[in-house]
Amino acid sequence: MRSILFTVVFLAGCNLQARIDAVKQDIGRTVMDPYHRWELSSPIDCASKDLLDSIRLARAVAANFNDLEMRQRSATYQLDIADGALRKSCIDFADVVYRDVIKIYTGLGYAAHRQRAEIGLADVREARRRVSNL
Repeated sequence: MRSILFTVVFLAGCNLQARIDAVKQDIGRTVMDPYHRWELSSPIDCASKDLLDSIRLARAVAANFNDLEMRQRSATYQLDIADGALRKSCIDFADVVYRDVIKIYTGLGYAAHRQRAEIGLADVREARRRVSNL
């Protein structure tokens, strides 16, 4: 009897984890789908509704989840969006996002995100130099 109960509890736990993983993937798609639409649009609009929706959704993940993993995912989404925006010459937008990541994600669990944002800011400075030399 104990073994059957353990098996049922174990399987329920596995099913629950699978559901949690599926929800996390759905959140990622929800956040990044507007960004991907923006990325494929032409001409590129740095104030596009899709781009702004994507960053707003990424920030909402951090605001609405207390666990470290989801907050780290939020930071990663924001950095991915900023990197893409910078590649498409949305320099000011990327600059704001990188600075926000550094300002908001201050704990030890976010050191890699802050470092990535610092690298992004260096890329922003370089992009501004290139533009000013034209």
